[in-house]
Amino acid sequence: IYVDPISLNFGNVQRQTLFMMARNIMNGENADVERARKLLDQGDEFFPQKNFPRDKYSLYSVELYKRVYGVEKATEVWNDIFKYYSQDLAYVAQYANSKNRKYSTGVTAQLREDCRILYTLSDIARKDLNNQELADMAASLMEPYQYVFMQQQ
Repeated sequence: IYVDPISLNFGNVQRQTLFMMARNIMNGENADVERARKLLDQGDEFFPQKNFPRDKYSLYSVELYKRVYGVEKATEVWNDIFKYYSQDLAYVAQYANSKNRKYSTGVTAQLREDCRILYTLSDIARKDLNNQELADMAASLMEPYQYVFMQQQ
């Protein structure tokens, strides 16, 4: 199924709304795992990963999925986000050493963004999932592009 960019954004916003409602339920005085799970399930059912990929706005959902479902489901969400950004990084990186400098500013900005997100994923894997292997996997993808952080913006 093709999802146009406007609809894609709509789906991600709606899934985020369900996520925020579930987070508020879990952070309240009377945390209710079942109600939170129902909201997260609706987000996954109506806005599936295959049509509405998890992106940078889903980074902090990993911790909530861990609280509601456990480490296995949280790791699945982490992997979805990792896959999205590792593919994006691979695509953008092919232009990083291009002789055509027309796109160099945009490429550098996107490399920075992808590396920042991978750094955050590494941190989440280490702190929230207690998984050093995943943390190292995310960190290793950034290593060849560390130079983008040294350049002036």
